[in-house]
Amino acid sequence: MRELRLNPGELIIKENSFGSSAYILKSGTVDVTKKAKNRDIVLATLESEEIFGELGLIEDKPRSASVIAKTEVILDEIEREDILSLLEDKAKFVIPILKTLFERLRQANETLVSLENQLEE
Repeated sequence: MRELRLNPGELIIKENSFGSSAYILKSGTVDVTKKAKNRDIVLATLESEEIFGELGLIEDKPRSASVIAKTEVILDEIEREDILSLLEDKAKFVIPILKTLFERLRQANETLVSLENQLEE
């Protein structure tokens, strides 16, 4: 793990980019956003002790949302290798379960954006 320090407005994760790390928010707040037509929808505002980017630890798919520092933040970055070494012999059981959960989360985010787009029409 490595510690990162960011200023307000800095982009931590960009929607549709690829990445293999997750973050533990040690201090500050971040917004999780998703594009909908011509604007960003705030899916969540996260605070200390919350984790984000967890999909990237397991899946090789584009990031489902952007994460932007709302205030000054301090993060711990966790790489895929860190998690896989913790799982070791359990990975063949745990990884398929996590992938299923992550796919359902992606679908829920897409449904939210679709509904928001319909309301704007």
